[in-house]
Amino acid sequence: MTKSIQPATRGNIIEAVSTRSLTKIAPESPRPLEMLDAVEITSADILTADDAALHELLISAAYEADKDMSSDFTSLPVSTALKFLGDHARRDALKVSMRRLMSTTVSYGSKKTRRFENVPLLFSWLESTEKENIIKYSLPEPIRILMREMPAYAYLELAPISQMKSKYSVRLYRVLAAAAAREKWTPNGGNRVTVSATLEDLFAWTGFALDKDGSMSFGKFRQRVLSDLDKELSTVRRFGLRIEEIRKEGRGRPLERVDFHLNLRAPSHHMTRATFEPGEHKQRGVGGVDASDYRVNSNIWIKAQNNFWSIQKRPHDVYFAAWQVALSEALDEAPVSPGYTRREFRGHRLLNAISTLGADEAAFKFCAEEVENPDILEHNSPALTVDHEDAESARKARIEASRNDQTSNTASISERKSPKMGVPFTNPASLGVQSAPAEQVSFIEEEALDIDISDIDVELLTELISSDDAPVAKKPKVETVIDESVEAEQEEIEDDFGVDDTAAQFLSEIIADVEEAPRSKLDGVKEIIWTADSELDEEEVKDQVLPILASYYYDEYEHTHRPKLTIRWWNNGTVVETTFGKKPVNERDIEEITKRLNDERVLDEVLSEVEYITVLTNHIQSRMKTAQTYTDM
Repeated sequence: MTKSIQPATRGNIIEAVSTRSLTKIAPESPRPLEMLDAVEITSADILTADDAALHELLISAAYEADKDMSSDFTSLPVSTALKFLGDHARRDALKVSMRRLMSTTVSYGSKKTRRFENVPLLFSWLESTEKENIIKYSLPEPIRILMREMPAYAYLELAPISQMKSKYSVRLYRVLAAAAAREKWTPNGGNRVTVSATLEDLFAWTGFALDKDGSMSFGKFRQRVLSDLDKELSTVRRFGLRIEEIRKEGRGRPLERVDFHLNLRAPSHHMTRATFEPGEHKQRGVGGVDASDYRVNSNIWIKAQNNFWSIQKRPHDVYFAAWQVALSEALDEAPVSPGYTRREFRGHRLLNAISTLGADEAAFKFCAEEVENPDILEHNSPALTVDHEDAESARKARIEASRNDQTSNTASISERKSPKMGVPFTNPASLGVQSAPAEQVSFIEEEALDIDISDIDVELLTELISSDDAPVAKKPKVETVIDESVEAEQEEIEDDFGVDDTAAQFLSEIIADVEEAPRSKLDGVKEIIWTADSELDEEEVKDQVLPILASYYYDEYEHTHRPKLTIRWWNNGTVVETTFGKKPVNERDIEEITKRLNDERVLDEVLSEVEYITVLTNHIQSRMKTAQTYTDM
């Protein structure tokens, strides 16, 4: 009889989420392999990345509360779930997500191990009182059986899952996590795992939709799944990822397989104990302070010493000195050894790791990398290959600069709070819109009115209108002083640019309109259009795109904007627009719908921006045209 294994949760999940410390605490929850690399969706696949993340959180919370999984129901605060999913999450969207989970069934495992078919993912509801707002849920018995008995298992990192934007990334991560768990990182080992997958494997693992004719398109799969996978998994601590396409020989070089190369990393520093009493690290001379962005807990250097002592007897101060060299090298972009261009935790890659994993984890991973293959550290010696005095000086300079910044920031608080006076003016073609790198928004005017004012004209007109005096040219003035040298002083001539008082008044009103205009993107918007990928056929649009808008929860009571929501798509070369009518939405609703469409990767790459059809600009342009008429008189 197989012995029941119940591995412990790593890190406190509820504390990590509730205190918004997911990255710092980095909680991990165990899963049996049947729930990782042997999962099949047996119902309509309507889940999103947020749905997948929520389900993993609910399983993890239930297991953390009761490893025997004997409780029929588990409670989780709604606020905890929303914090886990991110700033975009809302209660009404959470309810919709729970409905999708309850309507989805899966099969786990195989007949060689254990197999459960057509298992519903969840049974749940929301329960509210004056004092609490909770999710009450029950996991089906097959999931509870799998979780309480794990002959073979792997850990899932919850922080990366909470940030993934594609459900396909979550599913592939599960498979890769299972593969990585079969190998153990050792300082002198190869620490490499390769997972090979045919196109059939990729579609089976992810549930990616077949084409209408039943064929599998690797081009679509690459575009919508693999293209962003390394970015989606960039915060995974267990392994790094490199993807390689292997092609067959012959005409067209068809795909043979895809290799996922996993670079195993040392276990997280959370797996090692090394704690100090308050102030003890100073007495023992362990580590040192740094600027806040690069400050590493002194425990890390003791953990590195303890963890790797059997490989090489290096004291904690050697690791700290090596870290200072690597950090200074990265910040100055001045390589001190060949490892700068190749190592995972050197140069800009080290700075990225600090940003995504935190300074503590990045420092520990750097130490592990040096132990595995010394570069800044000497081989078989508790010394460094380079002098670290300059790096130590750089650390002290960072500390001093940080203190100066804090002093400067404190002194300038009142100045920053003081409003700056000015007359803002925005080109009418983009009124009220601030461009963002992640998502461009284009305004399409209902009617084209032939009037244009360049940015230079705008600046000149703004300066003109804000003048205290009437825009009338003055003649040169000469003053003569008796018994003193006579000097002619010519005042600066002010050009009115051919604009009289009436035209100036019109332009002033235009600028006032812009200043007083509401800041919401949806003000004046009558229709919002998303453009579907041109590679999608009619059935795919109906199956993958339209249900996202159709199933979204629209709050009839809270939102006052009611634009038409439209999907634009192609049918045999003809543009087709399907409108869902006028819906009550706010800006966050539009962002959430766009996110779900992006999660499914069904938007056209070229036309992926959301189009806001507005009549707001017509009124302003009409008034500007009138003002232009006056200036031409």
